Amino acid sequence: MIIEVFTAHGGGRYWRRLLEEWQRAGHTVHEVCAFDDATYRRTRGRMGRLWLRSLTYLLFPMKVWFRLHWGRDSADTVRVVITSPFFLPFIVAWSRSSRRRAPIVCVLNDLFPDALIYAGMLQPEGWLARLLGGMTRYCFKECEATVFLGSHLMAYAEHSYGKARIGRVIPVGADSTFIRNTPPTALLTEGPICILYAGTMGHMHDIDTLLEVAKRGLPPGFHLTFHSSGVGYARLCGALANPGDTPVDRISLWGPLSDQAWRETLNLHPIGLVTLKEGAQRVSMPSKTYSTLAAGQAILAVCAEDSDLAELIRRHNCGWIVPPGHIEELTSLLVRLARNPGEVHTKRIEAFQVGHSLYDMAAISEQYLDLFSALLKDPRQEHR
Repeated sequence: MIIEVFTAHGGGRYWRRLLEEWQRAGHTVHEVCAFDDATYRRTRGRMGRLWLRSLTYLLFPMKVWFRLHWGRDSADTVRVVITSPFFLPFIVAWSRSSRRRAPIVCVLNDLFPDALIYAGMLQPEGWLARLLGGMTRYCFKECEATVFLGSHLMAYAEHSYGKARIGRVIPVGADSTFIRNTPPTALLTEGPICILYAGTMGHMHDIDTLLEVAKRGLPPGFHLTFHSSGVGYARLCGALANPGDTPVDRISLWGPLSDQAWRETLNLHPIGLVTLKEGAQRVSMPSKTYSTLAAGQAILAVCAEDSDLAELIRRHNCGWIVPPGHIEELTSLLVRLARNPGEVHTKRIEAFQVGHSLYDMAAISEQYLDLFSALLKDPRQEHR
C-alpha cells in the first residue's frame, strides 16, 4: 500500500510516530507538507509568522492542486488529507481528475466555519460562513472516508453538513513510549498536589472558570502551573497579573516547552488540566488529552457533559468533569482531592493503562490501516 499524506504543518511527535507505524507495517508513506513542527516552533517575529501563513494558506494549497490535478495514481494508493489548512481536503477532492481516483481520507481536526463561529470571529449567517459550509459539504460527499476525532463531533458535523460517505471515529492518540514507561507512584503526603496545563490555549478553551477560582483563591494543598501560549493564554496572564484586590498565589505562568522538557514536566504533575468553553464541544476534542493519559495524569476537565472529552473520562474513570462556570463545584472538588490523594492516584493508574493500550499510536495505526484496506478493496462504497 502507498499512503500519501497531505498537511501544511508536518505535525509533532505523535504524528511522526503514526507515520512510522504505517511504515513498520510494510507500507510506503509519502508525506507532502509545507514545514515541519520544528520549523513551526522556532519561527519568531512578524515576518516569520507571515511567511508561515503564506505557505499554509496560499503557496502550499496551490502546490498540492497542481501536483494532484496533473499526476496519476497507482492502484494501491490511499490519500490522507489533514485539515491543515482547513480547506485542504476541498483542494484535494476538487483537483482530482479521472486519472487520479485514489480514495481520499479526510482527517477532520477542524470543522469550519463552526470553529470560527464559536470563537466569535464569524457571523453564522454571513456569506463567508455559507461558503465555508459548502466546502465542508463537498468534502463529506466527495471524500471516500472522513475521520472524526469523537462521536459527538461526528454527530454534530453530519447533522450540520450531511452524512460522510464513510465516517469513522479514530482518536488522535499519543506516542506513549516517549512520554512514560512505568506506572505512576502514589503521591507523597507532604507538599502540594501539582496541576499542569500544557499546550496551546486558544479561542476554544475555557479560561473564565479558572480565572474566577484563581481570584477567589486556589484551595490549600494545590499548585497550578501553566506552560502555554495563544490568545486565551495571553488573556489569562493579563487577568492574573492584575487581579485587583485579591492576591493570586500558588499559580505559575510559563511559556511553551521543548519536547524533552514537556515530557519531564508531564511526569512530574499528577493532574492534567484540559478545558473547553461552552459550545466548543461541538467542534473540538483537545489533542493534549491523550498525552495526559499516557503520562499517567488524572484529567481535570472543565467542559460540557455532552462532549467527547467528558465521555472519555466517564468511560475510563480517569478524571473529573466540571462544567464551565461551575465555580463552587470546582472548588469543592479540589478541597475533596486535597483530603483524599488516594483518589488522585486511582485515576492516574486508570489513565496510564488506557493511554498505553487504547490510545498509543500502535493501536491508532491499526484503526487507520483497517480503514485503508477497506477502501482499496472497494473505493466506491458509500455506506458504513
